[in-house]
Amino acid sequence: MSHPFNKWLFKLEYDGNNYQQEPFSYKPTQKTPINAGVIYRYTNTVDFSMGLERGNTFMLGITLHTPLNKLNTPKISDPPALEVFRSRPSTEPNWLAIATDMTTYSGWSVRQIAQDGKTLHVVIDSAYGAHFNDRLERVIAILHRNAPAVVEEFSLVFIERGMPMTQRIITREPWVKNSLELPVPDDSFQTTPFIYATEPKSPPIENPLWESDQASFGYSIIPTWQQNLGGPDGFILFRGGVSAPMIIRLSEDTLITGGLSIGLFDNYGKFKYTAPSNLPRVRTFLREYMTTSQVYLPNLQITHSGKLASDQYYSFYGGYLESMFAGAGAEWLYRPWHSPLAFGIDINQVQQRSFEQDLSFDNAGTQTGYRVATGHARAYWDTGWESVNVKLSVGRYLAGDIGATVNVGRAFDNGVTLGAWVTKTNVSAEKFGEGSFDKGIYLTIPFDVMTSTRGSGVANLVYQPLTRDGGSQLNRSLSLYDATNARNKRQTSFFPADMFSTK
Repeated sequence: MSHPFNKWLFKLEYDGNNYQQEPFSYKPTQKTPINAGVIYRYTNTVDFSMGLERGNTFMLGITLHTPLNKLNTPKISDPPALEVFRSRPSTEPNWLAIATDMTTYSGWSVRQIAQDGKTLHVVIDSAYGAHFNDRLERVIAILHRNAPAVVEEFSLVFIERGMPMTQRIITREPWVKNSLELPVPDDSFQTTPFIYATEPKSPPIENPLWESDQASFGYSIIPTWQQNLGGPDGFILFRGGVSAPMIIRLSEDTLITGGLSIGLFDNYGKFKYTAPSNLPRVRTFLREYMTTSQVYLPNLQITHSGKLASDQYYSFYGGYLESMFAGAGAEWLYRPWHSPLAFGIDINQVQQRSFEQDLSFDNAGTQTGYRVATGHARAYWDTGWESVNVKLSVGRYLAGDIGATVNVGRAFDNGVTLGAWVTKTNVSAEKFGEGSFDKGIYLTIPFDVMTSTRGSGVANLVYQPLTRDGGSQLNRSLSLYDATNARNKRQTSFFPADMFSTK
């Protein structure tokens, strides 16, 4: 029971647990089943609290919080947005400098620039990152500042692995007029007469004004963080380190990707518990996989992807697909442009990897030599209600069980997503073990809302109360639905949150 009063919140609770059946001989003394507490709401983001638990334990706390839809960080490390002028340039453009500026200001990779009469075509590759329209506005400003005066229209085609995903066409003069009248346009400009989205068309490729040299090899060094929330050995077990992801581009549509990781610090010394299981141990050897080696290869695979027909995409892949399984598979996806519905199928044949996460298969305990065929039919639905998305997956899981997973998530306007999933298979609750069925909660936060510069990555926070083997899916590094996100009408309407708004 709670009662608010101005900035104060008073709480009274009856605790139905007598703490006599706790695991690991944990039996705290309880003088009374009544708990009492008070919270002082200091600001919209800071709370102070104190309370009395079980009649003998005093508690003090501070809570920092913010609404998920208000998360944002000013981009003070990025160059400021360009000032827009009505005049057009009279000098010859330096297309290399223009392409470099577009990447610097937006974070997107420019592949090609071409001109066809009064239309300037730009091909942009892998337009990752949140706040699509904020980045798009910066690209248009650079094009207007530098494009020849004769150009009246900008055509931007966005591609992923060589496949056109979506297109934006901007009428130059009305855009300039609007920018001068509304210096800070919001996401509504996407539907105005001077800038609109359309089904992508292949741009002209003969005699481009500028074209990037696509590197055949690339790598980077990035920090890594692994965590396991919940469990008898501690609420959070973690490992921090560095990873060297790399990419070898065999062709536009065929890539070798992977990376070596090194753990530098962790608290895995507390990780002693291996969960019991009545099924093949496809996930409950988690401790062994996380503690056996500090140098490991979580992923190394070759992937070929392409467009099969109108609105249809495919991929073939093989290698060390995730930390616990290697093998080969294929995926097909049907996703019409700007449609709220999509459908897909994936099939995979995999074998359990060694605990060291190296190239071998001979040290997986009782799972050594374990092989399984797994795959799912999937349906995706953007409901159009409160930005809620639903994904239904039906098929065979890693432990050989058959069933379905329902995943429901809500994407806020700033790109943050909160969701949950539940899986039920033909494994009985008794055979599944504690928890009865697989379920969890996840939070996805774009780096854009947390850093002072525009980025392309996301932070995935997952809370799964219990790790069990039933209902476990293969963690594929490439999902065609994710790769084709630019075809989602809503995906390209996210914009930075106004941190000071009270709405």
